[in-house]
Amino acid sequence: MYTKCELKWPAYFSLIFYIIILAGGIIGLIEGPVIIKKYNDLGCKNAAIFDDILYGRISSKADGKFFVGLSPLNS
Repeated sequence: MYTKCELKWPAYFSLIFYIIILAGGIIGLIEGPVIIKKYNDLGCKNAAIFDDILYGRISSKADGKFFVGLSPLNS
């Protein structure tokens, strides 16, 4: 037979973990549009990195210096 103490603590821990998981889900639902925007922004930046590597980029911050890119160097 189990004592009351042995049955209470697993229930308490389960309840605490359930509340933590529920709070994380609620925060995820609230922050969902922001997360989607950041994910789309990250995808756009990754596409720009690959484009810069292939075709080069002119930097306005580096006094007109530019990176030529791999495609112009190949031709």
